[in-house]
Amino acid sequence: MPTQFETVIYLRASIDLPEVAASVFSALGGGECVSGNDPALGGDFCRLTALGLEGTVFANEGEMEDEDFADYPYGLGIVSTYLDPDLELASAEGALSDYYARLLAFTLDTEVATSFYLGGQDGVDLYEIRAFKRNPQYTPSAGPTVQRVYVSERRTVEYDAEVADEEFEAEAAYDDE
Repeated sequence: MPTQFETVIYLRASIDLPEVAASVFSALGGGECVSGNDPALGGDFCRLTALGLEGTVFANEGEMEDEDFADYPYGLGIVSTYLDPDLELASAEGALSDYYARLLAFTLDTEVATSFYLGGQDGVDLYEIRAFKRNPQYTPSAGPTVQRVYVSERRTVEYDAEVADEEFEAEAAYDDE
């Protein structure tokens, strides 16, 4: 079972990567990010490590391209930096992914999307992809029960579990080198 939290949130924005990273990390309460270039991350990226998490903003292209999120030019990967075999974080991923997606959709007033693991059977893993948008009718004087963000799209995708396991093992072997 995963002992590390990891999620990816995709953002729809028409500005360049450093501006997206600055906006995202500002919305998350972070500070200055470190820029770099790594072909494994699709080229240029910006990274911030704070509060036990590492956030990386990258372009949704090259090796990092996810065809299920083709309409979103940028991604934000969030990974916990603390690893403890006694700590089970798989159950927290869905809730934290939903939280960060809604927070970014509201704060940045842009469409964001992420995926949620639904389960698997017969060699197929099911994920639900949800896109979020800020409610244009929201006002700061609205009460606490007024919806700030709504789900603008919901769809289910299937992945071959055996292919995903092979890719995970190949990536783990690469990381060990």
